[in-house]
Amino acid sequence: MSNVREFLTSLGLEVKTEGSQLRVDCQECDDTKMHLYIEQGNGLGYCHKCGWSPNPYKLIEKITSKTPAEIMKMLDEHGLNDSNHGQSAVSNQRSAISEEKKVPTAHGNKMMLSKEDVLPLTKQERTDFCQLKQIDEAAFEKFRPYAHAKEPWVLIPVFSPDAP
Repeated sequence: MSNVREFLTSLGLEVKTEGSQLRVDCQECDDTKMHLYIEQGNGLGYCHKCGWSPNPYKLIEKITSKTPAEIMKMLDEHGLNDSNHGQSAVSNQRSAISEEKKVPTAHGNKMMLSKEDVLPLTKQERTDFCQLKQIDEAAFEKFRPYAHAKEPWVLIPVFSPDAP
């Protein structure tokens, strides 16, 4: 179980509770009025001053000079290294019902997917994915991403210059 308050104080941040969220000073915009709100359950944040949306990894990375291995160890120590944080309920359900192999059949360098394997992403899945990966939703949408029907995968169509 995660203890987000303990995690934030271990980073040297002053923490205040507001409703179901925690407030700290934003490290991205040098805020001193605690505009960065952090969810107590998973450590995801949003600054109401600059719009920065850090996950616990990004927060450690911003505040400390720890290596990626040290960051992962710290996340483990605080129960925040859960791969399900930030995933939508639909993604979790898809992974729970999957009984097939985890890797599609590979033919050379190509992965073979049938039409039944590919579904459009829901608005909530796009929003959750972009928040988790800290990418702009409008830019992500230009790639016309899809979801895998049985796996918690995001599929981004690509083309080969040899065979567009």
